[in-house]
Amino acid sequence: MIALLGTTLLAPFAIADEVMVNEIDVDAALTAPEDANALLYYPDITEDIEREIVKLVPIGESDESVSIQVNLDKISLDGDTMLPDSQEFNTIEGVIAFYRDGRSSPVKSLPMKVTAVTGAAPVGEGFVTIEPSTEDFYGAMVVGFAEAVADQLPEELRDIVRR
Repeated sequence: MIALLGTTLLAPFAIADEVMVNEIDVDAALTAPEDANALLYYPDITEDIEREIVKLVPIGESDESVSIQVNLDKISLDGDTMLPDSQEFNTIEGVIAFYRDGRSSPVKSLPMKVTAVTGAAPVGEGFVTIEPSTEDFYGAMVVGFAEAVADQLPEELRDIVRR
């Protein structure tokens, strides 16, 4: 059984009609790559997360369009970025940056961290639990991170458009 603990609550996505996301990009710039092997095990993780975010976010062009850059900077198992041969990890960390009107610097950026707890650890109210295989666990982490990113968007996009 796993539970995903994000820095945000998992709530349904709702956003003002006038605000659209015109571009989403996810990349990985893992800190100290010589001491991190997650991308060797999971070379498609950025594409997988981006694909899941696109499923959750309104994409299109509007007068108030916003671009989103997600930078993954740490994938770890209990803080260790050298994953074991079993390829297990329980944390994905990164930064969400919001851009507007083609600006080269972000209007706002937020840290994002999603952690999974396994076994007998207490599961908070509102969290979904599953019995994971390696593939299930990977999928749950990818979807959980994408949902945590998408959950930030409604309020953040409204704030950005007001600026």
